[in-house]
Amino acid sequence: MANGRSGEADIDLGNMVFQIKEGKSKGVTGQIEATAASTGRRVIGYAPDMTDAAWRNAARQGIAIARTPDELVAMVGEMG
Repeated sequence: MANGRSGEADIDLGNMVFQIKEGKSKGVTGQIEATAASTGRRVIGYAPDMTDAAWRNAARQGIAIARTPDELVAMVGEMG
């Protein structure tokens, strides 16, 4: 990472990074923010099991998280 810290990105397309999270999606918003800060690139989360409340909270913070394949494709189209 640019800041010298190690990090993990699930999918790296060069201009865009995806963070994939299974289960309850705990910590995905923090991972997305950290990845965006350290890479300077757009980051989209994919968390199919994320609760409605957590998803709404992330959306209010401007954090892009898809919960279905269709949402993910739409977000990539909008941001790509």
